[in-house]
Amino acid sequence: MERHFAQTLHDSGFKGVWMLDPGIKYEEKEGYEAYDTGCEKDVWVQTTDGKPYVGECWPGPVVFPDFTQSKVQTWWAELVKEFVGNDIDGIWNDMNEPAMFKARSTFEGMLLANPSKRPFVLRGAGFLGSHRYAATWTGDNLATWDHLKMSIPMAINLVSSLISLS
Repeated sequence: MERHFAQTLHDSGFKGVWMLDPGIKYEEKEGYEAYDTGCEKDVWVQTTDGKPYVGECWPGPVVFPDFTQSKVQTWWAELVKEFVGNDIDGIWNDMNEPAMFKARSTFEGMLLANPSKRPFVLRGAGFLGSHRYAATWTGDNLATWDHLKMSIPMAINLVSSLISLS
């Protein structure tokens, strides 16, 4: 189904940037591959008692990958590789990978899926230098004067962070 949809977009001259959310739906029963493999590989952020931390996000209760561990970065990159296999042109990391230095697993997964194609990853926050792995957007906004006022310093800060690395 996904491949057919992507091909229909491509045939019409469009590119497809699909949303991906690192908050993985918490499931009591088996059958959701991302959650099941994450549990098998012990990739979740843990509470002090050693259990996966369960938070709230769009799908309801979610667990979060601990991107500070290299095994988790590899696990995520493999999931992204499979996801991109549906002829996806880019990924919008909604809610981001945590802004940890070198948390670039989505970028790496896209490279694994297609080493000859430059990955396109969009995220809403990052750290100095993270533009090497993802483009930045300034977040949800409305057509209001207050939001226009906020967008000016955000855009200046984005440009300043790029210039400081030159």
